[in-house]
Amino acid sequence: LLQAALDEGAAQRNTRGLLATCQCELGYLLRDLGRLPEAAEVFRLALANFEIRAADVSQIDLHIGEASAHRALGVLAQQEGRVSASRSEYERAIEILRELRTSAEWRPEHGAELASTLDSLANSFALTGDVGRAEALLREAVELGTELVRELSDVQFVFTLAKSERGLARILGDSARLAESQVLLRSAAGRLRGLREKYPSMARYSEMLALVLDELGGLLVLVTHSAEGGSEAFKEALDLRQELAGASPENAGHRLLLAISLGNHLPRPVADVNEHGVIGG
Repeated sequence: LLQAALDEGAAQRNTRGLLATCQCELGYLLRDLGRLPEAAEVFRLALANFEIRAADVSQIDLHIGEASAHRALGVLAQQEGRVSASRSEYERAIEILRELRTSAEWRPEHGAELASTLDSLANSFALTGDVGRAEALLREAVELGTELVRELSDVQFVFTLAKSERGLARILGDSARLAESQVLLRSAAGRLRGLREKYPSMARYSEMLALVLDELGGLLVLVTHSAEGGSEAFKEALDLRQELAGASPENAGHRLLLAISLGNHLPRPVADVNEHGVIGG
């Protein structure tokens, strides 16, 4: 109906913006259904409509819509293995959002969109070994996320910050900066425990917490030079995975991760990290 109104010249002032918003929602639905080429086409149409409307009137929500469409296209490109295209979309979204931060209309949820996009781009660089760029982006995401959570303790803000803290901790851990990595993992675990306590039926909080605890446990084994160092974190992760597997016995992923957690309780050699950051047994 909105497209027909535009085609017939009978559109109201904000019809194009409404159409773009509806197209984004349709794009998300198609993406969730696995219809990626169709989703990409719909997001491109949405982006074009946002851009046309934003050229007529400067409203922050239109520019936020542009950024969201770019980010969605980045996610789709990443799922299809088109790394360069994915990064270009993420970078354009970040560019738009950074420019908007000085606007009087800027709201915390816009900051959350920026933090999430920074996290997505950082993960892309981390996967291809560009840890310097990944670290810089994640530090920005963590700093922004910390400000947002301090201002408004929204569930999604907290979860996004925990993800960014975990991502940065992994990069730092891989480069033997273990003290800072440990601080970030403990912080992420604390945030996720809080979410799990408030929303015990939301499995993703337990799933992410178990991942963080496994990584914290492995890190503590290195830091303490003792297989017992990570036992408490490993045990908490195991309890979570047993709970998840029991609640969804048909979920093969939960059973696999439970097996990994059980393996973490087996005796293991303790590795050392020397002054050059090299891990050895």
